[in-house]
Amino acid sequence: MRTHILLTADGRSVVLTSRQAKAALSGVKTETLGAGEAAARADIQQEGHAKAMMAGRRAAVMLTAALGGLAAGFSAGALINASVTMDGIDSTLLKAAGSASGVKAELAFLSQESERLGINFEGNAASFARTAAAADGTALAGQGVRDIWLGVAEAGVVLGRSQAELEGALTAIEQMISKGVVSSEELRGQLGERLPGAFEIAARSMGVTTQELGKMLESGEILAEDFLPKFAAQLRSEFGDSLGEAIAKPAREIERLKNDLFDFQVDVAGAGWIGKTKDVFGHGRPR
Repeated sequence: MRTHILLTADGRSVVLTSRQAKAALSGVKTETLGAGEAAARADIQQEGHAKAMMAGRRAAVMLTAALGGLAAGFSAGALINASVTMDGIDSTLLKAAGSASGVKAELAFLSQESERLGINFEGNAASFARTAAAADGTALAGQGVRDIWLGVAEAGVVLGRSQAELEGALTAIEQMISKGVVSSEELRGQLGERLPGAFEIAARSMGVTTQELGKMLESGEILAEDFLPKFAAQLRSEFGDSLGEAIAKPAREIERLKNDLFDFQVDVAGAGWIGKTKDVFGHGRPR
């Protein structure tokens, strides 16, 4: 059973299972938490075990807020920021997806993979959206962007990269797509600094030596449309065996809990607590 690490007001951590989080929630007698518990029960009845696990984490988020450890996350400013961030992700994805249904499909993919990998949905969804927008109209659009994003994200998780490093790596990918060609600056510099060994992996993906790859970069003959799918496949091949252990680490579970907090913030904002209504995209991660 999955565990959840909560931070209390005094900075100490409390480790709860989803079941324990729900049980603890039932003892907190506030209107907000009562509503959350009812919603969690409805989720369990309607969606089964998978939804129950998510409901337990929602309960954990709300319990933590009641204890004061995440009080700042429920301020008006935090709710507004979450809503604005989600609006920005929706709008950027719309350019690439072309329709509300397309946006929903991409959000469902990002939500599922963020949960599986234990990575920050907010930052990585924004990076994905920018990459998808850059790839619009190219051979990489659609599934190509998903595969590239997954390759980088999975490698980042295995290598223990920070959220900032992961976003930086995806920014380098975005720039390659925008320029159409791969440069040494982006591959050796921006990407290599954030994903150790990226240059060597890139050479293996192209079936050349690092010296040969360097010359190819200098001549500007490596097209992003040709290179990035091969590079992503090589990343997944080389890091795939270590992924299972990496996604089970406590740091990954903390990111999942953060994602639940972000969901709750967006839900509260979308419910009209700060004067916003839900938009055609559903305004949040599909759950």
